[in-house]
Amino acid sequence: MAHPLVESYLPVSYAPEEIGTCKRRLDPTGSRSRFDANPDTDARIQRVAATLGISEHQARSYMGEARRVELSPPPESDDNQLASPMCFEDRYTVYVVTRALAPTSVIETGIAYGVSSAYILAAMDAADTGSLISIERSRDPRIGAHVPQELRSRWSVRTGTSLTVLPPLLEDCGEIDLFIHDSWHGYWNMRREYELAWKYIRPGGVLCSHDILATNAFPRFVQAHRGEIATWIASVNFGLIKKQDG
Repeated sequence: MAHPLVESYLPVSYAPEEIGTCKRRLDPTGSRSRFDANPDTDARIQRVAATLGISEHQARSYMGEARRVELSPPPESDDNQLASPMCFEDRYTVYVVTRALAPTSVIETGIAYGVSSAYILAAMDAADTGSLISIERSRDPRIGAHVPQELRSRWSVRTGTSLTVLPPLLEDCGEIDLFIHDSWHGYWNMRREYELAWKYIRPGGVLCSHDILATNAFPRFVQAHRGEIATWIASVNFGLIKKQDG
């Protein structure tokens, strides 16, 4: 499956205008910002279900749960935003992946307001299992503002750059079920995070990446590890890779 933006496998980081052009080509109406308005919703649900090895009915059930997740309100005054929040389509997918795996151990890089963190934690709460470790380089007090207090007992935060924090953290964990990249989207940072985490993802576990259109790190990683990958999808700006069971 060819990545929509990649014409070669040279290491590339794309300029914002190139990413915008690709997004508009893939989604000219901008409808993918919400599942409810997205004409391709069924296609993504089917692909995610097939990738995770669950039924389409189960995936739709989890999607219904995701739509009911409530975030804590953002700070009242926020003139200088930390980052753009993950769109509804991608946050719902993160929920479905977490719910389907019922993971014991999850690591994500990049928190910002904590939208993805909240959905991961809500899925863990629904399954009554697992813990999330999130890595964020910023000490801004707004970090994680969207994560409800009642979900935070399963959550711990490590401060620092991902490439500094990840190696010892992964070694301490030994094995993880799910890894999610959403930190700095430079080619070498994305690729290095994927490589570090992949070694520790259990057989049958999953690697997810947000903002895969920022560089061609995601398809290059798939190319390099195709023999270890059970299946994978790239849906607009979100990528999901399932590791072979053994």
